[in-house]
Amino acid sequence: MKYTSKRSELCLVMRPTDRVMDEHRRVQVLPGKKAEFFQFRYETEDPEMIEFLHNHPLRGSKFFEITPTDEIIVQEAKKAVPKIATGAISSATAIDRGEAEQPTRPDQTTSISPELIKVIDDRVNAALEQIVSLLKKDAHKEEKKEMKASQIMSGKSTKTFTCPYCGDPFTSGFKVGGHKKICTKRPKSMI
Repeated sequence: MKYTSKRSELCLVMRPTDRVMDEHRRVQVLPGKKAEFFQFRYETEDPEMIEFLHNHPLRGSKFFEITPTDEIIVQEAKKAVPKIATGAISSATAIDRGEAEQPTRPDQTTSISPELIKVIDDRVNAALEQIVSLLKKDAHKEEKKEMKASQIMSGKSTKTFTCPYCGDPFTSGFKVGGHKKICTKRPKSMI
C-alpha cells in the first residue's frame, strides 16, 4: 500500500524500540516498528502496518492513502498532459521522434462556454461583495471605538494646571512638574 504525507519526513511509531533483560541479566533490544515517510511518500506490504496506518487518527489530515484507482488516475493525467515545446526546435525530426510536440497556436486554444463564464463571474462578484462587506464592518467597528472614546472623555471634567512662575496651562500635574525644571521665569534662587 502507498501513502503520501503533507510533511516531507513524517515518522509514525507503531511500536517503540524496547530493552529487556533475559534470565542471565543480559540486555536484549526488541526492535520497534515505525512508518518513516521520505520525500512525502511511504510504501509497505506489511498487513500489520497497513492496519495501523488505516486506523491512525492522523489519516486524512496529515497523511493519506493512495489507492490503486488513485494511482491509475494520476498515471492517466500524466499521459494526458501535452508536452509543450519551449525554445526553438532544431529540426522537424524532433517532433517526428516524439521528443517535442508541435507548438500550439492561439487559434488552437479551447473556448469557454458562456454558461461557464457566467458562473465564474457570479462567484467572483460574490467573493468581492464579501470582502467589501468585511472591510465595511471593520471600518464601522473603528468608528464605534472612536465614538466611545470621545464619549468617555466628553463626560468628564478636565482640570488644567498652571505653572506658578510663568502661568502656562497644562493638562496634568506631571507636565507642570517637568516644566518647572526648564521654566525660564523661575527664580534663580530656586535652581
